[in-house]
Amino acid sequence: MPRIRALMTTTLAAVMAPAWLACAQPAQFDETEDGPAPTPSLFVGQPIDADISRLTSMLEGSWKTTSLVGEGEDAAVLWMHMLPFETELLGRAIYVEVHADATPWEPVRQAIFRVYRYGESLRLRTYEFRDPERARMLTSLWLAPDHMPLEEIRLEELLATKDLRFERATGGYAGETIQAYPTPDSGSVEMTSSMRVRPDRVVSEDTFYGVDATPIPGTGAITWERGTSPVTASVGEDGLAVITYDAGKTDDPPTDEGDIVFLNYEAWRTDGTIFDSTFERGLAMRVAYPLRVVGGFKKGIEPLFEGVRRKIVIPPELGFGDVVMQNLPAGSTLIFHIHIIRVEQTDPIPMEERVKRQERP
Repeated sequence: MPRIRALMTTTLAAVMAPAWLACAQPAQFDETEDGPAPTPSLFVGQPIDADISRLTSMLEGSWKTTSLVGEGEDAAVLWMHMLPFETELLGRAIYVEVHADATPWEPVRQAIFRVYRYGESLRLRTYEFRDPERARMLTSLWLAPDHMPLEEIRLEELLATKDLRFERATGGYAGETIQAYPTPDSGSVEMTSSMRVRPDRVVSEDTFYGVDATPIPGTGAITWERGTSPVTASVGEDGLAVITYDAGKTDDPPTDEGDIVFLNYEAWRTDGTIFDSTFERGLAMRVAYPLRVVGGFKKGIEPLFEGVRRKIVIPPELGFGDVVMQNLPAGSTLIFHIHIIRVEQTDPIPMEERVKRQERP
């Protein structure tokens, strides 16, 4: 269920002021001792043969279901995005993100796939994030892959769920699970999965079984075809990455000095730690325009209209640089998800009044 976005009608008290505001004071970051060295994947360094490379390449890209998935009001067209990557801890793998067409900022699944050889068998292993909250920081960053902190993912954060064995098929590959896997989904006790992959189409199907070992009626096969996501992304020469889900009410008058802005946001470090969130406090933020925030935030959110929803990645140079700021270590890259809930227009301030204020000591 979506979380309730509570709208705050009074200014946040100073004690609630977010740490990333430009007026925030530096504070000592509590450095913790390094724990055990992260465990590398068994697949690191495994040779990549032609079938592994070909199947990975076929899966790469954005896919869209050809029909609604689900029932009733929950039925929706789904998108699936796959981004191959390689790190020292995971080796070569694929980041997978699935979301409904209308809510790309709220994935219904985030996973890691690994295509590998088990003896002579070609297999695909699926991993789920043990902590889904940890994965939310990665949402939509596949659109700006150079800014996606996949090197922060540790094997210990992932849970292997199933293996599919693939073989060459007409125009591509066909795979199915090597055994049934326990699951409580759909009132079942176990399930099997299959996947057929071609350059232009993916067909996936899960089959659930009850205690009597007979299949339980489900959604059947899901067909995915290649598509171009309506979500846009830009990366500036200064390193600022801006992902726009909704440009907002662009027909409204431009936001002017003194207008009141109500917004919700979540803010992460690249290791997945949330360092600030209006959702956790249950209160939206109320501020006067122009916003007194770090330069990267201000640049990433403009132009500011009611309804704007963006995700931005702020490099240290546009954030706090080498300054330690409360629970942010020096050199931190900041990742924000921002939603402008409402903009209350106020009477324009005459230019001569603005000049007078600027001349005051």
